Amino acid sequence: MNFSFAFLIMWAVILIPLLVIVLIVIAVIRHGQRNNSNYRIENRGNAALEILDQRYAKGEISEEEYIHKKRMLNEP
Repeated sequence: MNFSFAFLIMWAVILIPLLVIVLIVIAVIRHGQRNNSNYRIENRGNAALEILDQRYAKGEISEEEYIHKKRMLNEP
């Protein structure tokens, strides 16, 4: 009877830290993915503003259109 209990404790000592490590790795991966998606969204917004600035500088759009579109892009 004592042998089976010791065997169970041995497996718990091995599996619990392993489970904790796996959960930490999963949390780090998910946190990294969230940060990357936010980074990509911010870059898209910046790219859109850069394109808008370039179009205005080239004279492709009027000042009114430029101001209107810039406000739309800066809204949350």
